[in-house]
Amino acid sequence: ESAPVFELVREAVESSSRPVLVGIVADESPSTVEALIAEARRAGASGAAIIGTVAGAAGGRIAGLPAYRASRDQLRLLRERWPEGVVLVSGAVHEPWQALELVREGASMISVDTGLIFTGPGLPKLINEALLAENVPRSVSSPEGPTEADRPVEQSWVPGCSSAACSRSESPRPGSFSRTTKRS
Repeated sequence: ESAPVFELVREAVESSSRPVLVGIVADESPSTVEALIAEARRAGASGAAIIGTVAGAAGGRIAGLPAYRASRDQLRLLRERWPEGVVLVSGAVHEPWQALELVREGASMISVDTGLIFTGPGLPKLINEALLAENVPRSVSSPEGPTEADRPVEQSWVPGCSSAACSRSESPRPGSFSRTTKRS
């Protein structure tokens, strides 16, 4: 079963200039995930996308909040086995604290979907404000903390900042952020 995965990923990597992520459902077994990770890494994938669904009744899948814990646990496993990989966590986030927890656990990116329906269209803004208020460090290229390559010259883009530039502060705390308004 892993040979087709390897071949598919290798073909995708060779035919695209974009990063290739392997999709993994939130409730996939650890042994299957470990096999997928090994094959994906060997084939040159950049990381994984955790698909925020869990098994439902009659063979269906349930998306959204019921998949949050499984998505978080899958993220932990992926970070243990593939620390340098990009990990996108898709769905299952309905509240800002959930996004904060996923970022702390090592999510490279978070995609909200059902949260927009149940929490409302302001959810990305609430998540952004929570990230800024908590000074949650962003993923960086070095486990020791940000390097010069991680520090942008002028600003870091943070989704949801439309009227203000969100940039890393000059404070001594690595990875901290501050909100500064642009002056003309």
